[in-house]
Amino acid sequence: PEADTVESVVLLTPTNQTHHTDTGRFVSLRVIEAADGTVTVRSPTTANVAPPGYYMLHVVAEDVPSKAVYIRVGPT
Repeated sequence: PEADTVESVVLLTPTNQTHHTDTGRFVSLRVIEAADGTVTVRSPTTANVAPPGYYMLHVVAEDVPSKAVYIRVGPT
């Protein structure tokens, strides 16, 4: 309901807890519109930016990230 407070939307790959060098991948999504309880973002344009797989999606509002929602990024 507070879509107008959204600052950013990001994708993070789940990291491997057994390897300290596995830093994962951070992908910032471009916010197109945030209003009326809806946030519209632009997806990555190539698999070089976000390779297929599972990501945690976070919405950041007022410097606080949301609880992660798992999504699958894949070819269309």
